[in-house]
Amino acid sequence: IAVTAIDLLYSNSGSNGPFTAITSGEANDGTYSWAVPNDLTNSAFVKVVAHDAAGNSGEDLSDAGFTIYEVNVAPTLGAIGNQTIDEGVELSFTATATDPNRPSDILSFSLSGSVPVGATIDSDSGVFGWRPTEAQGPRAFTFNVVVTDDGIGTLSDSETITVTVNEVNAAPILAAIGDQSVD
Repeated sequence: IAVTAIDLLYSNSGSNGPFTAITSGEANDGTYSWAVPNDLTNSAFVKVVAHDAAGNSGEDLSDAGFTIYEVNVAPTLGAIGNQTIDEGVELSFTATATDPNRPSDILSFSLSGSVPVGATIDSDSGVFGWRPTEAQGPRAFTFNVVVTDDGIGTLSDSETITVTVNEVNAAPILAAIGDQSVD
């Protein structure tokens, strides 16, 4: 009796399983393409289960375990958006990011492009801070907030933001006038 369908399963924890279905009911044409999961292990096994038209089945297990290496996937920076701030007022926000390779990948934050003088971002926490000076307004500053992972083939994501600094009409300051005499 001929094989009519094939089930493919894999285990990432050795030859005793548990096994997860890759596909079931596949045609017996001798080929199958599979996108290997990003499931780091050094003891993966594949099991093939063959079915015939009479309802019989037989199975075979790969002869040896194999390694599935983790593929580095780029982190994703959370949306920040453009910002508006007055001169002399502190602008603060926290950049956030996700990475499917965490916790194995460590993320770091940075700024690039035409970063205004005084603007900083904490590389670990993503906390951004900047207090524009009187001389920095009115003006728009466009630069990048970047998150980078430390995985193999370092990957990053970024957002270009514009921070608009509004002019603040500050009262003039009169310098001290020394004693004067009038004739």
